Amino acid sequence: MLELIKELADCLSIQQKKVLRKYLTAFARRGSADTLLLKLFDLVVQHEHLTLQNAASLLYQSKSTSRAKKLGQRLYIKILDSTLIDINTTRLAKSAEHKYYVLIRVKKMLLQYYVLS
Repeated sequence: MLELIKELADCLSIQQKKVLRKYLTAFARRGSADTLLLKLFDLVVQHEHLTLQNAASLLYQSKSTSRAKKLGQRLYIKILDSTLIDINTTRLAKSAEHKYYVLIRVKKMLLQYYVLS
């Protein structure tokens, strides 16, 4: 799972990473800027070969990987979610041609329809 997160993180632009960090802090308690999701994301970005055991020991001070695995799955979903935030889709679409902009917006609306239905 951490390999998939690393691949996704490498595909994100600097602006998308900033939006993702703000998105991940939105899930923190009031007054706290850090979440375990954000800490795991930063670990994955900083360390080239992070293992699940290392992540578990750094985040939870434990060798048990079950919680770190679940956290990794949630982080993967949150990264994908953040790519659908309006600022990211608008920025991506505006940098491309007009047809591509319309295609991105329609796909996003279809995805929202499927989620709601």
